Amino acid sequence: LVDVKDVASFLALAIARSLYGTFNLTGKSMSFREFLEACKNATHSDATFVWIPQQFLHENGLETDQALHTFAGNFPFWRPDPANQGLYRISSAKAFKAGWRTRPFEETAFDCLHDFYFAQDIDRPNFLSEAKEKEVLAAWAHTTPA
Repeated sequence: LVDVKDVASFLALAIARSLYGTFNLTGKSMSFREFLEACKNATHSDATFVWIPQQFLHENGLETDQALHTFAGNFPFWRPDPANQGLYRISSAKAFKAGWRTRPFEETAFDCLHDFYFAQDIDRPNFLSEAKEKEVLAAWAHTTPA
């Protein structure tokens, strides 16, 4: 996860140092599980994650963002399709060697939350309502031994 503030900082660095060429500006690669744990830690949440197989989610009407043709649907940033596994795994080694730095994850996470909650002009459909979440969690609890 990279914020435009990080990109702007690198652009200023590149101008100051007369850097030329192509640079990939990505953060450090992490799994979706690691990403959610980092979000949980950044927000000091006491959330408990329940890991449910994709097929069960599909059978209960919850689809990936790719299936919904959206970027922030039921499970933002989750890309389970093997064809997309490299999507967030682009090396930025050249940029890091040149001075590329990202702000701490917590800062970027809070900036994203701020933008999400305070951007008034964006219509955000509620793909995963609290009622639907509870329904699917209850169904999953009935399929697994206690």
